[in-house]
Amino acid sequence: MVSSAKIYLKTGSVKRRTISLNGIWNVCGTSDSATIHDLPHAFRNTVPVPGLLDMAAEPITEPAALYRLGFDVDGNLPQNAMLKINKAWWGKTIYLNASKVCEHQPNFTPAYVQLNKYIHTGKNTLLIRLGNYNSQTVEQGHVVGFDFEKFDYVPGIYDDVSLYFCDNPMIQYLQLAPDAERGRLTIQLTLENTGENDAEDAPEYKVYDAAGTVVLHGCFDKVRVKAGETVRVQITVPFPNAHLWTPEDPYLYTAWAATAGDEITARFGMRTFRFDKKTRLPMLNGKPYYWRGTNITMYRFFEDPDRGALPWDREWAKQVLLSFKKTNMNSIRYCIGFPPQLWYDLADEIGFLIQDEYPIWGEVDVRQKTGQVPHWGEQAPDVMHTLLPELIDWQNEHANHPCVAIWDIQNETDTYVTEILIRQMRDAKTDLSNRPYDNGWGRPASPTDTIECHPYLFGDPHMTWNKANRAPRDPALRRHQSYNYINSFDVSLLPNNPRITNEYCWLWINRDNSPTTLTTELYRNLIPNATPEERRVYHDYGIAKLTEFWRSSRTSACLLYFCGLTYCKLDVGRTCDEFLPDIAHPTCSDTYVKFMHDAMAPLGICIDDISDRYRPGKKEMNIVLVNDLEAPWAGEVTLKVTLGGEQISVNTLEGRVDGYGRVILPASIDIPDRLEEKGEVIASYVDASGERICSRRPFTISNDLKDDLQPLWL
Repeated sequence: MVSSAKIYLKTGSVKRRTISLNGIWNVCGTSDSATIHDLPHAFRNTVPVPGLLDMAAEPITEPAALYRLGFDVDGNLPQNAMLKINKAWWGKTIYLNASKVCEHQPNFTPAYVQLNKYIHTGKNTLLIRLGNYNSQTVEQGHVVGFDFEKFDYVPGIYDDVSLYFCDNPMIQYLQLAPDAERGRLTIQLTLENTGENDAEDAPEYKVYDAAGTVVLHGCFDKVRVKAGETVRVQITVPFPNAHLWTPEDPYLYTAWAATAGDEITARFGMRTFRFDKKTRLPMLNGKPYYWRGTNITMYRFFEDPDRGALPWDREWAKQVLLSFKKTNMNSIRYCIGFPPQLWYDLADEIGFLIQDEYPIWGEVDVRQKTGQVPHWGEQAPDVMHTLLPELIDWQNEHANHPCVAIWDIQNETDTYVTEILIRQMRDAKTDLSNRPYDNGWGRPASPTDTIECHPYLFGDPHMTWNKANRAPRDPALRRHQSYNYINSFDVSLLPNNPRITNEYCWLWINRDNSPTTLTTELYRNLIPNATPEERRVYHDYGIAKLTEFWRSSRTSACLLYFCGLTYCKLDVGRTCDEFLPDIAHPTCSDTYVKFMHDAMAPLGICIDDISDRYRPGKKEMNIVLVNDLEAPWAGEVTLKVTLGGEQISVNTLEGRVDGYGRVILPASIDIPDRLEEKGEVIASYVDASGERICSRRPFTISNDLKDDLQPLWL
C-alpha cells in the first residue's frame, strides 16, 4: 500500500494554499548506511504522522527508518512549494522524486524545506529518513534531548507535516508583538524573494476579533525585495481598547497579512508579560499576576506504556488541561521539551501561561565529567554557533502564542554557554515582545530574568514533616545547584532576581498508588505498612501542604509543582503524575482535586505549620492569607480541630487582606493529652461563590518530637 494525497492548484484561488500531510504514511526500517537506491520496491508497513515509530503497524527494529508519502499535484505550480515538518527526531534527510533535497538536523524546531527544484505536476514521492537517538554525534553539536530520567528514545515525526504553495514575495514569518499597557500592536513580516527578478510590494494587514470583524486594517510602506534576498518589514499601530488576553479570559484575535503573491494568518492575544525590576513580581498587562501551576514533561510521557496516540488527540489533550484548570491552576512549564503544536493552541484557548523550556539538561554542561551525558566540553564555541539558529527557529515558531510568557533555555545545567546564547538572542531581537528568560542553574542574563528553584525538601528519604516545617522560605536556598556559578552558600552573594519555583514536591507515587523508585524509601519511613489507598490520601495531603508552604511566604511568585503529566513506569519510573490508572480518561483522585483546588485558590489560606505531630497542650500557629487578586477581601476565618472524627474546638477569626496582599492571623489551639490519637486542624473561609476553601493539617498527638531539634537537610 502507498499512502498518497491529492493536491489541486487552481489559478486565481487564494494566494497561499496549505495542505496537511498528516495521516497514515508508509514506512520501512533501514540500516545506517542504506541509501534510497537500496530501498524495497514496496513499503508494506505503515505509521501515523504525527506519531512515533513504535506506532507502526509492524515493529521496526532497524536503526533508521524511511517515511514515504506519495502525492499528486493537479494544476499550475506557483513559484514556491514549501514543506514544513514541525518536529521530528533524530535528524532527517528529505528526498523528493528520488533526489536528495536537504538535511535538517535540529530535533525540536521546524524544518522549512524549499521543494521548487524537485516538485512537478502529476505524481510525486516524498521520502523522509530519520535516524535514532545515537545517530547524531557529539561533534555535530545538536541538542538530542538527553534526560536523566528517560529510558526509551523512540524516533518519529512527532508533530504536524504540511505543504504550502505561494508566489513571491513569500512571507517566511509573521510576528505579532502586543503592547497591552500602551495600547498598540507591532506587526513584523519576514519576506523572501526566491525569484530571479526584484519585487516591490506594500504588504497589507488586517486584524479580526473573535467574531470575525475587522478591527485594524492598513498597509506597510512599499519595500523592494531583491532576487534571492530576505528582508524584514515592521509597523507599529495603535490598538486602543483592545480585549486583553488573560488565563481567566483567553480572548484571541487573528492577524492576516498579504503580499502580491502570498498571505498568512496567525492568532494572538493582546497581552504583555514581564517581571518588575523593583518588586520582582510577574506583571501581566501591567498588573501583578501570581503563577499557580504544574509541569508537563511530554517527552517522558512519550514512553508511557499506555501512551498510544493520546498526545496527538486534541480532545484528550483538552481534558488534561481542563483537569488542571479545575484545581485553580493558571500556568504550566513545558518541561525539557516542546509538546506537539496543538498543546500550544489549546493553552492559548483555555488560558495558561507557559514557561517554554528548550530540552537541554546537562548536554552543554562544559564541566560535565560523568561520561553519562552527551556533552561538548571544549567545543563550546562551536556549540553556540550550532545552537543559535535552532533557538531563533524556536522563538519564531512560538512567539505569537500569548500562552508563552517565559523562554526557558535549559534545565538544571551548570554552564556559561546558555547565558551567552540568551544575550545573543536578545541582540538579534528575534522576540519582539522581549520575554524574560530562565537559565536553569546558570547565571541570570539580566536583572529581570528568573532564577530556577527546585526546593525538593523530601529528596532526603529521612526528612519528616516536623523537620521540613523549619525550612527557610527562600526556595533558592534548598539546593546549592541553583547557584553553582558562585560556588558558595553565602546568602549575600545570591542575586536579587525573581525566583521561579518550577519544581517541588518529591512525594511521587505511581498511578496504582505504589511509590516510584525515588520515593520507595521515603514512604517506607513516613508511613510504614500503609495500604495503597492510605498512601494516595497521604500524598494528596502532602502535595497540598507543600503548595501552601511555598506559596504563603510570597518569596516565589511563580509556583509550578512537579508533575502534572509525565510517564508512569512501574518498577523503573523515577517520578509520576497525579492521574489515576485509566490515563485514556484523565482523572485524579477526589482528595487531590479538592485539596489542590483549595491550595491554589486565588485567595489562598494556609496554616503556617506543616508538622504532623503535636505535643499535648496549647499550640500557637499562624493562619496566612495570600490574595492573588486585585480586589481586597474581608470575612470570617474558621479554625476547627477534630480528633478521631469528633470536633473538639472551633474558633472564628476576622480576616482582611488587601489586593495582591498577604496577612498573618495569629491563632492557638488546645491539644488534649490523648497520645497517639489522630486529628486534623482545618482553617477555612467561604469564597464569593459560597464554596468553603480549606487548609488542612492532619496530625498525631505525640511527645516524641526529637526531630524538631535535628539539623535540617540542605
